[in-house]
Amino acid sequence: GEANNSEYVKRIFIKSKYLPPPGNDEVEERLGRFCKEVEGMVEKNQTNQRGATNLNKLQQQLLRILKNHPEFVIFLTDKNLGPTIIEQEEYVKQALQDHLGDEKTYKQLTDGKAKTSF
Repeated sequence: GEANNSEYVKRIFIKSKYLPPPGNDEVEERLGRFCKEVEGMVEKNQTNQRGATNLNKLQQQLLRILKNHPEFVIFLTDKNLGPTIIEQEEYVKQALQDHLGDEKTYKQLTDGKAKTSF
C-alpha cells in the first residue's frame, strides 16, 4: 500500500552506515569524471564571476544605491525573473505573517524551553 506523508518523511531520515560496494571500473571512472566536472562548475560559480548585464549604466547605479539603502531589501525572484525590491518593514511583516506565524509549521517556545532546546 501507499505510505502516508508522515511515514514517508520519517523514512527519509533513517541513519545508516551502509556503504554500497564500488561499481565496475567503467562506472567508477565515469562517476569520478562526473564528480570532478561538478566540482569545477561549483568552483567556477563561487568565484563570483559576473555575467553580462542587461542593465544600462544608470540602472546599475540606481540598483547599487537601492541595495545599500536601509529601508529596502532587494533579492532575486524565483524562476530567474530578475531582482525585486520591497520595503524592509513590509518584508519583515510578510516574513512573520506568512512564515513564522504559520502555526502548522512553527511553535512559539517559552524562554526556558528555547534555551534548553539547543
